[in-house]
Amino acid sequence: MGFEKPGVLSYLSRTGLRRKREHFERLRMSRVKFWGRTVRLPRNRPLRVAMGFAFVAMGLVGFLPVVGFWMIPVGLAILSVDSPLARRFRRRAEVWVLRRYNRWRRA
Repeated sequence: MGFEKPGVLSYLSRTGLRRKREHFERLRMSRVKFWGRTVRLPRNRPLRVAMGFAFVAMGLVGFLPVVGFWMIPVGLAILSVDSPLARRFRRRAEVWVLRRYNRWRRA
C-alpha cells in the first residue's frame, strides 16, 4: 500500500468505473416511454422488430376478442426504437395528441 504513487489508484479506479459503466450501457435493454412509464424491450433487434410487427398486425384485427386496436400504437412505439420512419410517425402523433389534450384542457 505504501509503495503506490499518490494519483495512480484514483486514476485506475476512475478508468475501471468508466469501463464498467460503458459495459453496463451496452448490456442495458432498450426502453420505450408510454405516457411517462418506461417499458423495457429485448436487446435483440430482430426480436424487437418482430414484436413490433406482430403488435401492429394483431391490432389490425382488433375487432376480434383478446386483441384490440390498442396494439397498433404499442407496435409502432416498439418499431420506433429501430425504424426512423416509425420514430417520426410516433413523434408527430405524440405532438398532435398533446396539442389536442392541452387545447381540450383550456376549453
